Amino acid sequence: MAVHAFPSFLTGVYVPDALDRVRSTIAVIDTRTEILWVNAAWQSLAHDRGARIPPTYLDGISGALRTYFDEVFARAIATGEIHEQDYECSSPDEIRTFHMRVLPFTPHGLVVEHTQVVAVPAPVGEPPDEARFLDANGQIIQCSNCRRVREPGRDDCERWAWIPGWVARSHPRTSHGICTPCLGFYWRRARRR
Repeated sequence: MAVHAFPSFLTGVYVPDALDRVRSTIAVIDTRTEILWVNAAWQSLAHDRGARIPPTYLDGISGALRTYFDEVFARAIATGEIHEQDYECSSPDEIRTFHMRVLPFTPHGLVVEHTQVVAVPAPVGEPPDEARFLDANGQIIQCSNCRRVREPGRDDCERWAWIPGWVARSHPRTSHGICTPCLGFYWRRARRR
């Protein structure tokens, strides 16, 4: 996707050159969540991961998390209120917490900013027994937030394991979801605010 010119409705409020110099990833989206502009940090992150910038913000987000973002964006546009929350999104080497701000510019759209606030070294683990993590469909379920992997069928309690190698490179049979702790702590808690 080609990055569009900086949206005119933000001219005078933000200076694109200044937004390109910050370390936070920033996207400007319209009311349909189409991505209008992203800053240099967002472009660099996409490039480093070999990814493209999607047409809409919600592309690649599914299930409960997609519904959650849809509701947050709609509420921010309807009320004009800023939405803020913290969430975990770890890497193979670090357990990281980010802060998200959704800034409405009604009726035009939103500025969505993600800033890393905490990063601590991740625990090192032994290579996993793959069969232990396959669900009934032969899939490995990885939390989109904390990147832990679900251990299905162990007992009534969900267990999620930290597997650094699968954080660095997802297993070929990986499907993403949200673990119960992340859903409750980062997403449902924020919805009640």
